[in-house]
Amino acid sequence: MLWQRVVSRNNLKAQYFFTSIELKDWLLNSNLNKENIILLTDYSLGDEEITGIDVIFKFNITNSYLFTNHAEEIWLQNLVANKMLKLC
Repeated sequence: MLWQRVVSRNNLKAQYFFTSIELKDWLLNSNLNKENIILLTDYSLGDEEITGIDVIFKFNITNSYLFTNHAEEIWLQNLVANKMLKLC
């Protein structure tokens, strides 16, 4: 809900997904240039099929931000540092 308010207030165009399957389908069928996509994702996508990091690398979305409740965990900080991701 927070991101929906931010997007609405700033007149931005956004797509919201509630499962990794919805997100993957959209990315596979979208005609958008991946360089024009800003991905805000959680590490855990709820359905446990794949993680937010998996999506970032599988679809090569370079302008992406990983939001998670696990940001303080060393294993995730190391993973993010090795992959040069942005962790929020």
